Amino acid sequence: KSEPKSALPAPAKTLRGSASLSVPHFPVTPQGTSKKAYYTKDRQVFKGDFLAEAWQLGNAEAEYRKALEKNPNNPGAHNGLGKVLFYKTTSSNQNIRNEQDGMLTEALQCFLTAIRLQPNYVEARINLGKVYQELNRPSDAMQQFEKAMGLNPNDSEALERYGSMLVEKQEYNKAIPILEKAIKIHSGN
Repeated sequence: KSEPKSALPAPAKTLRGSASLSVPHFPVTPQGTSKKAYYTKDRQVFKGDFLAEAWQLGNAEAEYRKALEKNPNNPGAHNGLGKVLFYKTTSSNQNIRNEQDGMLTEALQCFLTAIRLQPNYVEARINLGKVYQELNRPSDAMQQFEKAMGLNPNDSEALERYGSMLVEKQEYNKAIPILEKAIKIHSGN
């Protein structure tokens, strides 16, 4: 079972389409309504989220894997492990970069599992879209961003990523209002 918990503060974000993943930064809403993420009171998931944001990726991965050993059906642990694996693909460490394909594949599976367990998990859908972008699967990425926007029409990251992909496709008339909405939400105006 899940229970709302406070989201960790997120680092400042930009609307430049970076590949970084973030901890939820929108207000927590009750279970069953549109929300940024799945919330759990699982100590390992919470600790893993904190460690991931501090870029202690090895320790964060260990916490998520412990949580999955206890409960293989924990969507928060699957999403967290996927985030860590995705973060690692951006590492400057060549040994880690050499394992990039395997980490992307495992991250993809983690996000798919999190969504199977919690279909309304907005953050996992956005993260899955990012992996699809990295794997050069733009239509799959756009589909995930669209689904995330359907679950939470005010998620600035989903709007930003979808709008940026429309720009890449030169669909400017569609992209402009979406990106304007993302900027408005992101700036709090």
